[in-house]
Amino acid sequence: MTVGNKKKSEQLPADEQKTPLAPPDRRAFERRLVELGRLLEAQHFTSMDEANAFLDELNKRGGTFDAPPPATPLEKAQDLMYDAWEAQGERRVELARKALDVCPDCADAYVLLAEETAHTTEEAYALYAKGVAAGERALGPKQFKDLTGHFWSATETRPYMRARVGLADTLWALGKHAEAIAHYQDMLRLNPNDNQGIRYLLLASLIEESRYADAEKLLARYADEPTAAWAYSRALLSFRRAPESEKARADLRAALKVNRFVPLYMFGVKKMPQALPDSIGFGDESEAIGYVADYIGGWLKTTGALAWFDNFLSTDAAALQEVQAAVLDLVSPDDMMAQLLKSWRKDLEAKSIDMDIKLQVALAKCPWQWIDGMAVHLGYSRKGKKKDKMAAIAAHLLNKDKLQAVVAGLPSQGRDALVLTLKNGWIKYGDLTRRFGTEEGDGWWWADDPPTSILGQVRLAGLLFVGTVAINGRNYRVAVVPVELRPLLAEILATPGPSRS
Repeated sequence: MTVGNKKKSEQLPADEQKTPLAPPDRRAFERRLVELGRLLEAQHFTSMDEANAFLDELNKRGGTFDAPPPATPLEKAQDLMYDAWEAQGERRVELARKALDVCPDCADAYVLLAEETAHTTEEAYALYAKGVAAGERALGPKQFKDLTGHFWSATETRPYMRARVGLADTLWALGKHAEAIAHYQDMLRLNPNDNQGIRYLLLASLIEESRYADAEKLLARYADEPTAAWAYSRALLSFRRAPESEKARADLRAALKVNRFVPLYMFGVKKMPQALPDSIGFGDESEAIGYVADYIGGWLKTTGALAWFDNFLSTDAAALQEVQAAVLDLVSPDDMMAQLLKSWRKDLEAKSIDMDIKLQVALAKCPWQWIDGMAVHLGYSRKGKKKDKMAAIAAHLLNKDKLQAVVAGLPSQGRDALVLTLKNGWIKYGDLTRRFGTEEGDGWWWADDPPTSILGQVRLAGLLFVGTVAINGRNYRVAVVPVELRPLLAEILATPGPSRS
């Protein structure tokens, strides 16, 4: 969960800078509801029919009316807060402070100050706590008793409820998870219709805290909820109860029907944005982003859940169809291919490699697209069988004179990378990339699109191979020079000769 997530506006040249128009604050829209309440209260109706007749007449006039001015200090302070919600910049803070001068029981003033002036979560928490206390004073015990069950329907409760969700969010951010959950639960007791969406915050919190029984009760309480949060959480809890069950698979299949974009963000096909969407839809990309942002913690804490989800996507025909449709909706063909190639390279380099590997074995581990590229690079045809091209490449590189020409064709940093690797015959791949750069941007079809990175050019020459080895109980990616080439390369690199820079 996030607290105080704000988007940064783009910077424009000085001669183009204008004050941006912020989207209207929805809290300002309550003003007319409050004014209508004051108007109706001033009429002193003697029956419901009389009240309905008055409202009918208002509708005939287009809903326009002149409301009585605010009478009490709290009403005056809240009126200032509606001005504040409509204002921008420092004016918002000025109006909030003025509202507190008028009435210290104005909970919304503390909410705005927490949003606009707090520099730390602790500062925000302190302001929200003051807002909750102010709201409790303003409402009084009788209001809490009389309005429980439909709390939000009375507009005077809303500032308190806004302060309380802010308080719960900051408690969560401060690591006081049990206290945050208790606030969310009590807010649903007060207002089970949940106009604020507290149930989504509560569900994510319960799952992340491994309070699965409470999470299942919440799912059942809002059983008809048509959202990704409910559908994917139901699948996760089904997996936890019975990982290999058809029920869990069916729930995950149903979740994909609700929102097929979730796995794209959960597994990194699409990157999560730096700022969350301003609003959340149903079944769309914004909902997927919101779900992953709030609920990924629960998936990570459930052992095997992400691996199960990943495997399900690759083995279930209906699931695969949904994900393919989502990819076509969101990912351009170029992005899709780049992601695919990145995945291929990652899988290839995750395979084990012998630190004293022989050249023919190393070549056999390479995909045919790379072998074609090596063959063309060394002056051979790309036609024919892979094994024949491998034999030609090996024979070429094991010939000292030809190998010397290959080395001379490398950039100087490529030769430096070989010198560094030859100290042991192998080196941790990260040590090379930190010094010589990654292979980001290199393609897969080397014959048509030869690598341009420093390390990519060395690999294109057939002199360096990458794989994974276990070192002191941990797996590392390493770069290895085949064992037969080491003495030849050491001799060549020790003798200065013509080369390209």
